[in-house]
Amino acid sequence: MILEKSPFFATTPDLKKSDLMVFGHKLELIILETIPTSKKVAFVSREDLKSMQIEVSENKKRQLLDKAFNKNVSVWVKPDKLLLPIDCADNSNLAILVDGIDDLLIENASSQWLNETHSSIFRQFYEARRHFIEPLTSLGDVNSLNMYLNRVVPEEEVHLVLVESLPPAKSVKEAFLHITDTGRILEEFNRFSFPLFHLGQGVFCYVITRGDKDFIKSLSHSLLDVARNRGLRRIRIGFSSYSKERHQRAASDRLVQTLIDEAWKALQGAGRRGPYAFCDYQLLVNPELFPLKAIGRSTTGKLSYRWKDIKKFSLAYLRPDFHDRKTFDVVITKLLGKEIVIADDQGYFVLRPGKSAGNTEKWASSLIKKIVKAEGERFSLSAGISSYPFGDYKRPEVARNSMKALLHGTFFGPGSCVVFDSLSLNVSGDAYFGESDVSGAVREYRKGLELAPDDVNLLNSLGVAYALMNMSSKALEAFNEVLDIDPKNFMALYNRGLGEKKQKKYSQAVKSFSRAQDVFNRADEEEAASISELQFHLGVCHFCIGEYRLCVKVMKKWYAAKKGERGAERCLRFIGISYYHLGDFKQSAKWLQRALVANQSDSEALSLLGTVYLKTGEGDDIACKLCERSVELEPENPEYKIRYAHSLAVSKKTDEALDLLRACTRYRNFRADAWLELARIHQSNGDFRSCDRYLKMIFSSKTATPALLDKAKKLQASLAEKRI
Repeated sequence: MILEKSPFFATTPDLKKSDLMVFGHKLELIILETIPTSKKVAFVSREDLKSMQIEVSENKKRQLLDKAFNKNVSVWVKPDKLLLPIDCADNSNLAILVDGIDDLLIENASSQWLNETHSSIFRQFYEARRHFIEPLTSLGDVNSLNMYLNRVVPEEEVHLVLVESLPPAKSVKEAFLHITDTGRILEEFNRFSFPLFHLGQGVFCYVITRGDKDFIKSLSHSLLDVARNRGLRRIRIGFSSYSKERHQRAASDRLVQTLIDEAWKALQGAGRRGPYAFCDYQLLVNPELFPLKAIGRSTTGKLSYRWKDIKKFSLAYLRPDFHDRKTFDVVITKLLGKEIVIADDQGYFVLRPGKSAGNTEKWASSLIKKIVKAEGERFSLSAGISSYPFGDYKRPEVARNSMKALLHGTFFGPGSCVVFDSLSLNVSGDAYFGESDVSGAVREYRKGLELAPDDVNLLNSLGVAYALMNMSSKALEAFNEVLDIDPKNFMALYNRGLGEKKQKKYSQAVKSFSRAQDVFNRADEEEAASISELQFHLGVCHFCIGEYRLCVKVMKKWYAAKKGERGAERCLRFIGISYYHLGDFKQSAKWLQRALVANQSDSEALSLLGTVYLKTGEGDDIACKLCERSVELEPENPEYKIRYAHSLAVSKKTDEALDLLRACTRYRNFRADAWLELARIHQSNGDFRSCDRYLKMIFSSKTATPALLDKAKKLQASLAEKRI
């Protein structure tokens, strides 16, 4: 079987808050053209209207707001305003305020005209929007992105975030389903209602007009985590940010294209970093902005010449906290007169032959105090110190170690003085991880563990990095090492559970998640941020091992806490399917219906809801349609085919049902199920001989489950009664 309907002509999607950002100007034009004498249009919230000065009493104002927002009715607001409610899927507190309408029009207008005008406005708007919607995902297309960017750039600070999720598909159908699933995940993640577009070929785009680079990086990390935990096998993110300083030379008519091109290059850069990665265009083309940038060749050459014959030394890297290096040259030259100094563009490397790291730490601390005392706080320095020999580090690596120690010192503020150690490597690993250079992060964490093998922070960080590289076994090894040292470590238990879940070791994952819940510390911010997702994953694992009562208990509690938030609906299918297996078909139908509102392509929910309708007598035709749709979506799933065949038999389409069931007997693990359904159909048709033959095949089958054998015995007893 194939998809019966093509995905190229989708139904009109619900209106979302972000649509008003992208297409709001079109809606404004339609309103101004449709409503005579109207002069100004604004999108307002209930809170905006509450605080607005309107020439009516507070009681009358409450009545007007209730009529518009609760009853979805257009209302006049005297003396010259019209309030039009918006049926917005993700925000029920938005409306349109039309200003400057002539009093005479208000007095002569009827409520019927008002309702017809409201309907006409939105009918025109949906038609105009339809030309800019990508049908497969019901998101804005590349034309709507260009239209929107040309309005907001360069008026606002804009971050353009491209998200690539290529389908590992064997067929066109699987590719389409992967893209629609990805689009749904990105919409659920979009809790700030940023405009989201699908540009085609599995490439999506967020346009973000708030926050700084750190916000975008944090958002990217969160999205990668969500995508990995939701089963996307790889996802890459590339972003670029509009900057007046950086883009001032770009021609205004090419500004939008320049921004898109930059994000596209960053996306390709992310593609070289692993299955879950992001890349910032500005850092891609300006690697010197990275805090652990490579040391210049000139500086490296000078250092190598100086230390080539020295068997033992320490190296301090001094960097001004506020002023640039040139400002410090005059002040610091006298104090460093007897030292071996190699300056780079940001600071000073001070080579101290025969001195230990501890000795140099005291010297650097004293130097910093002298300068601050003589010149003031604005002339403070920070120092990072390393030494040779140290571990298995070679001489050229010592300078990098000083830079890592300096980065470590940023946690202590200006004037810090830090000696390179395992914690410095944890910090440098986090710096690489923060820029999505996961392989660089792994290198740093492993080096840190050579110095401190029992450091649980390093082990946890290493495990997370391995997980992002799809190296699940190595990730689990790291988390298990943490738990050998600290059995109550929440993050290790949680991360181990995620790894076990990904490897489909659901029983083990339940134990890890349950243990993590037991040791959860509400006061810890990191743990508090993770507990909700942990509970969801725990519910999924209960579901996967057939613990349906526990699944319902955990998921309903989770849903009650998350209801109204984006993504809360992903638990609905698990609750509905669990109720089905528990035999509570009324509750199953209720939750499966909700699940299908959220995701109309959930083939398992479709198949089971059709079966529930058959069992509860809700309608054989609709049940058959639901089962048929599930098979269209997954034509190679024998379980869905058997349910569909059952619905066909109930609908008196016996020949079709028999053909489908005979085809299902090719699947070894579902052969007995198909035989049982064939036996039932033959019994109902009075063909007792064929029924008996299929029952004997079931009893001799090695794949028949105890539950299936029990059903076969009951059917055999029923057959014996009919023969009598």
